[in-house]
Amino acid sequence: MKKVETETGAQTSRVGVDADVITRRDYFAAMAMQGLLANSFADGVNQPLSTATSAEIAAMARDQADHLINELDTKKGERK
Repeated sequence: MKKVETETGAQTSRVGVDADVITRRDYFAAMAMQGLLANSFADGVNQPLSTATSAEIAAMARDQADHLINELDTKKGERK
């Protein structure tokens, strides 16, 4: 695997020759979006998230990823 350094200093890895590089933020945002979409309906009842636009859901997922990265970086600094 090839290691790549981004402009923010986040380390990423290339999965294959033609694969896109995925940052921590991309990965965490994708996981957050998956959870948001999976839980937008409950027992056939619309939840508040079910009325959000795609852009709003994407923004929420990015925000969650950013908060998680900040928390992880803070905790990492405390362990040193």
